Amino acid sequence: MNRSSVRWLALAGVLGLGGCAYYNSMYGAVHLARAAERAERLGRTFDAQGDWAQVAAKAETTFVRHPRSKWAIPARFLAGKAYQRLNSCERAIGPLELVRAQSRDSATVIEARALLGDCYVKLNDPAAAAAAFRPLISSTDSAVRHRALYAVGISELATGDPAHAAADLLASGDPRAPAYRVIALARAGQPGSAAALADTLLARHDSTIAWDSLFAAVGDADPEIGSALVDKRAAESGVTPQQKAQWLADDARRLLTRDTVRAFARFAEVDSLQPGSEPARQAAVGRAAAWSARAVGPLELDSAEGYLDRFAATSGAAAYQVGSELAAIRWLRGQLDSLAPATPSSDIRTFLAGEFARDSVGAQKLAAVLFRQVAVEAPTSPYAAKALLALARLEPSRADSIAGVLRTEYATNPYLLAFSGAPAPRYAALEDSLLAFTMAHPHAPTRDLRKRAQRDDLK
Repeated sequence: MNRSSVRWLALAGVLGLGGCAYYNSMYGAVHLARAAERAERLGRTFDAQGDWAQVAAKAETTFVRHPRSKWAIPARFLAGKAYQRLNSCERAIGPLELVRAQSRDSATVIEARALLGDCYVKLNDPAAAAAAFRPLISSTDSAVRHRALYAVGISELATGDPAHAAADLLASGDPRAPAYRVIALARAGQPGSAAALADTLLARHDSTIAWDSLFAAVGDADPEIGSALVDKRAAESGVTPQQKAQWLADDARRLLTRDTVRAFARFAEVDSLQPGSEPARQAAVGRAAAWSARAVGPLELDSAEGYLDRFAATSGAAAYQVGSELAAIRWLRGQLDSLAPATPSSDIRTFLAGEFARDSVGAQKLAAVLFRQVAVEAPTSPYAAKALLALARLEPSRADSIAGVLRTEYATNPYLLAFSGAPAPRYAALEDSLLAFTMAHPHAPTRDLRKRAQRDDLK
């Protein structure tokens, strides 16, 4: 007879359950719980779920009708366990928390903590999960200890403590722990150790590992080591072209901020491996973003548009993003072609183009050029100070010199007054004018300019 069966028989004995019809609900709950566990061991999931549903109903009836009886705590434990098994953690937590706090049976408290921890993990509450599991990491029961160390490690990883997570996951014998330890080591600034451990996982050929998460963690810590890990996994047998293309596309996006040449080479691999595929569309968006990021004029935007144009008429998850990026680049490209000092409202047009380049296209260098252009070509415009404030945020190394210009040339400008916390009666009127201009030009981006002004100018 296994330990679980002994526990249920002991529980039935302690309760003194017998022929009295008054306690039939609890008696039935105990025996149904035993049947449910037996069905789980035999892999009969459907039968187990049916039994657990009856356990929950019978146990809940008992503690609702007799909340102060000696059977209330065991009934709450059975109901909480049944709801946890039924993936109804919102209903399981209440009774299990009461059992954890009030039960005098150490074995019941230990299991209640484990069930609570599992529920808090499912409900995405890592702090509560760690609190439930942490007292169990010193358990003499190795199965309980390893499960607790794993859960605490996962919780520490989720709450931003990767160093302790790596240590707890190392101590855990749970088969899921090594994969998460790779992520913890990478986030703790040890990408080399993370990659070495990942190599051992590669040797195991474990298909259950979420390699995407491992690649992302190692690649974010060290793109070069992350790329090498991607290459190793992609070279293994059993990897589909679609999987490989997706891994390469994701890796290319991680490389963009560190090594544009290698990122573009990765994008080219995706295109040659699966031309026209969903990863290839994602690669096009990535390449366009890279060209937009380096743009200081129309030429780079033309290159970005060229990458996206090939996929303009396609479908798939990335198609909407392709269309959005393409529309944004074309709108900005059209604005650049029409901007000239003699153009009516050129100061507003140039400023809005700079905002759009920064926020919708990701072309911060081009945005800086446009903000600077407002101040140079329209120095008397009330929006010149707004443009210089935006420029200072894009070029922090020049913030002090820009601040000097603002103090000497624009001391009474409403935007500088508002930025300094002084009364600025014309500030709202200027923002309303920007909003009115935008609404009167349907091809311009429609946004809440007042909120954007507060974010850009007043921080």
